[in-house]
Amino acid sequence: VSRYSYVEYHQTERPREWSFVRVEEKEADEEFRLSDDVLVNGWRGGKVPGGSFLPAGQEHGHRHVHNVDDLTSTLPSRGTKQVPSDQKYTAGDTFAGAGGASRGITDAGVHLEFCVDNWEHAVASLNANFQGQDTTIYDIDMHNFIVDKEIRHRVDILHLLPPCQVWSPAHIRPGQNDEKNFAILFSCTHLIEKIRPRLFTVEQTFGILHPRFDNFFQSLVHGFTDHGYSVRWKVVNFSQYGLPQP
Repeated sequence: VSRYSYVEYHQTERPREWSFVRVEEKEADEEFRLSDDVLVNGWRGGKVPGGSFLPAGQEHGHRHVHNVDDLTSTLPSRGTKQVPSDQKYTAGDTFAGAGGASRGITDAGVHLEFCVDNWEHAVASLNANFQGQDTTIYDIDMHNFIVDKEIRHRVDILHLLPPCQVWSPAHIRPGQNDEKNFAILFSCTHLIEKIRPRLFTVEQTFGILHPRFDNFFQSLVHGFTDHGYSVRWKVVNFSQYGLPQP
């Protein structure tokens, strides 16, 4: 039984973008059909329309939760609903560095619920920029963040930026942290399993798409699709996004 379709997007002979897209309810054979809403809510434990952040003192939005054993369970009507003007989507930033993605998240009007890094200079920057904004800043390595059962978050959006050195075309000689940086790539799957976001973004060097890394990249994608996510990837030229360039 196929649950995904593979798609390549072409502007020329070579593909520029790729995706694994989960088969939707309407596309599935009737005997294998399961509500899209049941699949989403069975995985996340519910979602809040309009975003899961409300300022302190306001009642949190209602979570739509389903009995996943009841195949007739669906979301209420998606008619237009009024949401508070200060209700926001929530996000977490992992491997946050000095906080570039975190700043983009807040500038976009999304509530930054947490960010994580364990390099002292990065954490100092995060504290200088986001402390006191109802954001939890974790000075902790990623393994301990994942296994710590006291750390619990459910955000709408999760950003992941694992170290890129070993995948970079500029990496031409072995480094002392190579083994660690190879392994940390797969923490992305564990982070998804821990946080269970509605959607996530992963930033990585284009070098990871080189044929010699194909097994690593396919394993990474499989870790996401194994949890029911559709995955789409492309090479983006960041010089076109207003970022400083040397």
